[in-house]
Amino acid sequence: MPKKKVAKDKKTVAVHTCFSVELAEALPSLCACRRKITLHQAKRWVRTGLAEWISVGKRTFHDKICMINGSAQRTPRAATIDRAHIERAFVDGNLEEQSRIKEYGLINQEELAKLIRSVPSYEFNEGYDNDFGRPVLYIPGNQRTLGGIGK
Repeated sequence: MPKKKVAKDKKTVAVHTCFSVELAEALPSLCACRRKITLHQAKRWVRTGLAEWISVGKRTFHDKICMINGSAQRTPRAATIDRAHIERAFVDGNLEEQSRIKEYGLINQEELAKLIRSVPSYEFNEGYDNDFGRPVLYIPGNQRTLGGIGK
């Protein structure tokens, strides 16, 4: 029976996005980075500039890489108005923050207006006549007793 060919590159490399090499941050003692890639792919990422080998002092680890800050997979942040923004705008009187809050309100109004659809009255009345009195969410098989519990 012929032997199975084993791939040379079975070693995996941990991909860390929990810190930044560019910002000279230290590798945290505990992290939640669980992504692993092959050594071949890690070398390719380092060669193309997507990642760097992790170095601590003079030692370079070839089983761990760190994603370059721009390509790190992080959750995108949504623009919102927080308590701190409101305090700076109206307690401290910051005009820039006030204009930001007004702009945020206008953007919200525009997005909500996109959700509204104009319906001709005859189409609305037809739907109203057909569905009048019907529950929106009907759950079949209601097995409650008529007299209550135990009756």
